[in-house]
Amino acid sequence: MNSTHAAEATLRGVGVFFAGGNAVLHTLLVPDHLEEKFYIGFLFAVGSAVMLVVAAALVSLKHAMAAWLTGSLVSLGMIIGFLLSRTIGLPDGYYELGWEPPTVSFR
Repeated sequence: MNSTHAAEATLRGVGVFFAGGNAVLHTLLVPDHLEEKFYIGFLFAVGSAVMLVVAAALVSLKHAMAAWLTGSLVSLGMIIGFLLSRTIGLPDGYYELGWEPPTVSFR
């Protein structure tokens, strides 16, 4: 394995780790957000599912540019949603106080 292949394998591994972590964290938040504002919980669930597909694509596809692009766009959308929810708010009166990430409750 040459250094280019090693670097690509490492980069893919990092991408899989972060895409999977993103999916797990947002999946944990789905139940509370479904109760609070259904559309936010639904978006969290969809985003989590897409990030799992991105992680799987990074592992299985030889040319994974579409996976990188999809993961980047979904992550950017989540960051923008986070920022908007704490500044001007989101539709239907959804507004989070403070800049701390949401807490996860294990019922």
